[in-house]
Amino acid sequence: NGAMPIKTDLKGLITDTSKLQTFIDNALVPMVRGLKNQTALAAWELMNEPEGAISFADSSDKCTNTSWLQNSGADWTKSSIDIRYFQRAFNLMASAIHNEDNKALVTIGSWCEKSSTDSFGYTNYWSDECMIKAGNKTNGIIDFAQFHSYAQDNGHYNEHAPFHQKKEDYNLSVPIVIGEFDEEMGDGMTSVQQFTYLYGNGFDGSWEWGLEPVANCGGCDGTETCMKGMNSL
Repeated sequence: NGAMPIKTDLKGLITDTSKLQTFIDNALVPMVRGLKNQTALAAWELMNEPEGAISFADSSDKCTNTSWLQNSGADWTKSSIDIRYFQRAFNLMASAIHNEDNKALVTIGSWCEKSSTDSFGYTNYWSDECMIKAGNKTNGIIDFAQFHSYAQDNGHYNEHAPFHQKKEDYNLSVPIVIGEFDEEMGDGMTSVQQFTYLYGNGFDGSWEWGLEPVANCGGCDGTETCMKGMNSL
């Protein structure tokens, strides 16, 4: 979980290829094998908000140039891991999942749109190009983009947030799911308004955070509020 500080003894799962492969062989693939016929399994999320743990580096390669993300809110956990390690790990993990189950859908729970599109001068670090370049697995790619959206710009959504855009504005070749949003940090929008906006502007799915209120979760709306939004569709 990139939204929380990544402990030193767990960083090896991302930065050490040997440890990563051991995890893939002995944990990930057996789990995919055991669950691949479960009809309730929608997708595999490789990681939640990896941008919370990326380091900032200048590079001539757009896939690894993260210098422009300084002061954007990224690396809020101060884990500061080179994005190339995340791209390689995700490429190898996605490939392993697709090899085991060719119908499986794979995604990454991005912190916001800034790291998941090349539109607006941003960079899609989880594009096919960037992922394959890092790990060399042509099937190690995501099947749909997923990013989160909270009104954290002085209580407002930033100008390129999904609630100010249409799906087509992000110019992605894969479906787009808005995987987290809530009323508490919703720029005055209710759950019903949020679901209605995303549905009406072409997005392929949306999921409010979250069904059960949890302390310090960043504003979990709870089942009743979430259901109002979903039932409104």
